[in-house]
Amino acid sequence: MINCKRQLREKLVGFERVVVWGTGECGSIAMDAWLPREKIEYVVDANPSRLEGSIFFGKEVFPPEHILKTRPDCIVICSGAFMEILEELSSMGYSGEAFFVYEAFLPPSRKLSQLEMLHIDIAIVKGESWIALLRERPQILVNVTLRVTKHLRQYKILYPFYLVARFFHGVISIYFGIQFSSDIDVGPGLQFAHIGSIVVHSHTKLGNFCTFFQNTTLGQNDNGEIPILGDFVTVYTGAIVLGASVIGSYTRIGAQSLLLDFECSGKCTIGGQPARILSSFGKTEIGTEKSQTAS
Repeated sequence: MINCKRQLREKLVGFERVVVWGTGECGSIAMDAWLPREKIEYVVDANPSRLEGSIFFGKEVFPPEHILKTRPDCIVICSGAFMEILEELSSMGYSGEAFFVYEAFLPPSRKLSQLEMLHIDIAIVKGESWIALLRERPQILVNVTLRVTKHLRQYKILYPFYLVARFFHGVISIYFGIQFSSDIDVGPGLQFAHIGSIVVHSHTKLGNFCTFFQNTTLGQNDNGEIPILGDFVTVYTGAIVLGASVIGSYTRIGAQSLLLDFECSGKCTIGGQPARILSSFGKTEIGTEKSQTAS
């Protein structure tokens, strides 16, 4: 079984001066549950209200400029704005290692089981207790029934249990207004940020750590073509992604966007109706749209 804490500890082997960037929800969960705090030198945050003089899980909080003074050899980014943070580190001339904390949960040498994926689904949103998780994010039950159903489907001897699990997954999905079939090919780290009106076509392919906000749709075009999403893709409120859309990794699809047969190679923000690439991160060359014109 995957162990997030062990994965991070192994990732940090060989680094002597480790810094955490981010004091929000992600940073709180990471410091509380995963990171070896004895290796953390200090914490960085760009939010003025969380800066100097503050203590975060026993570590002093500094502004980003402090990195230039201390030159740590590794920075663990615990923020959804990790692409912007990586760009800021580059502009500062930082040359050490830097990575988004979730990236450490993906073992390079093997494929995760459905139960291991469920463990990651839960780990990235679970705070202090199970009660708090079910109170604040009850939609996690969709992840539970999804992963259990996909797990049972692999074993012929467990077929009757698979049918029962699939039925319960359907009931839970209807209750929370999240249409997400157990036939969908999806990696670990799946998040439903809010409850309600999320529709994903049953043949959609989703990478690791995809996040969906409310009132979002991924569906087919008139030719029956289905979207494909890469890793670390976030689909914000009201966005619609249709047809032969291929969305590369590390992409944000803005609220109320309409993507029809849209292609991009990743590391960008997409928005508008029709959609266009609003900004890109780093030097990665962004792809083109099939039937929409970028500007």
